[in-house]
Amino acid sequence: MKKDNKVIVWSTDVIQLIEGKPIGGIAVQVFFWAQAFVKHGWQVFSFIENGEKTVEKENVCFKPKRNIKRINVFLEWWYAFKYMISIRPQLIIYRGANRELLPLSFVSKLLGIKLVFFAASDVNFEPGKELVGSEINRKMYQKSIKHINYFITQNDHQHDTLFANYRKESLILFNIWGITSFSGYESPIDSEVVWVANFRRLKRAEWVLDAAERLPQIHFVMAGSAANDESYYNRMKQRAESLDNVVFLGGQSFFYVNELVAKSKVLLCTSTFEGFPNTFLQAWSNGLPVISTVNPSNVISNNSLGIIIDCVDELTNVLKQLLDDKDYYSELCDSVNAYFVENHSSESGYNKLIEYLS
Repeated sequence: MKKDNKVIVWSTDVIQLIEGKPIGGIAVQVFFWAQAFVKHGWQVFSFIENGEKTVEKENVCFKPKRNIKRINVFLEWWYAFKYMISIRPQLIIYRGANRELLPLSFVSKLLGIKLVFFAASDVNFEPGKELVGSEINRKMYQKSIKHINYFITQNDHQHDTLFANYRKESLILFNIWGITSFSGYESPIDSEVVWVANFRRLKRAEWVLDAAERLPQIHFVMAGSAANDESYYNRMKQRAESLDNVVFLGGQSFFYVNELVAKSKVLLCTSTFEGFPNTFLQAWSNGLPVISTVNPSNVISNNSLGIIIDCVDELTNVLKQLLDDKDYYSELCDSVNAYFVENHSSESGYNKLIEYLS
């Protein structure tokens, strides 16, 4: 790649991860992609929300960008023109469904800039189910899909629904993982079972608490932010704090959570649906199997990376069995380690993306 190649990672979350603030899974992946481009000599740009001036951290240039209120659609178009014209990137990376994609898709097409949309959820291409807020936001997002030519999907379902509903092809590319350990963020919490997610109803945190009540001999840790649902968060927090075998941590930095997972034995995922959770990679990079309600592209079952469950009863039984059977647990850990090295390196992901764009 030429040294003057420029990419905009269109997000205000990357700098929050670097600064150790609690963030979601989208921010983790765009950070890893930013670092992959840095490694290959690209000039990488992103944004800092409500910043006063341009700053540089981790070899990424962060431009100031105001927090856009819901009704101020004009600013979204203004920023799209402003930064594409001033930076003149060859590439823009965007992850997750948002109405902001409409001006980005229009302006990038007008200026001949490649915009790559990374799907983040299995409902991203199911009209009417997208998690984008109001109906107006949904229509704007759906319209943007028609202007985009490059799509990265995480699994077969996303690939198939994108084609079925929009007649668009995509490259299936598993999430990448660029960092495995962090100094200075060692967690003081030891546990056997860890659950990490934003507290939204679709994540079904209550399943974990149900299992914890039935298995008082097993220690659980739960970590995650309220995610705009304070009522649900507070109910789960109150219930968790009533159980002696559950530690409720709330929102934590990505670095802290990575060390938390490293000190556990099993990761739980109880979501209604997911794309390809970063928490899976966090677990597998540390050699942990997962017990999960989702199985993207059957990757867990096909590669012996954990156990798939459908209800709280199964979760309870499987969890006890797995932690009691040391030989079976060891076999799963061996499968996890072999699979992770082969499939989720940032170098492999970067090379596949560049080949796709070419």
